[in-house]
Amino acid sequence: MQETKLPGAKLQGANLSEVENLEAQQIELADGDSTTALPDNVKAPAHWMPAS
Repeated sequence: MQETKLPGAKLQGANLSEVENLEAQQIELADGDSTTALPDNVKAPAHWMPAS
């Protein structure tokens, strides 16, 4: 997913755990929550809330 822009993308419930080349700065402006699965090398942004 190199160079993919995700501002405002709704990622709640998305399984991105197998996505290659995903970087933290790509998801920083996206919306996600605790149901969004990320690769081991990417941490969820602090503004992502727990699932409601």
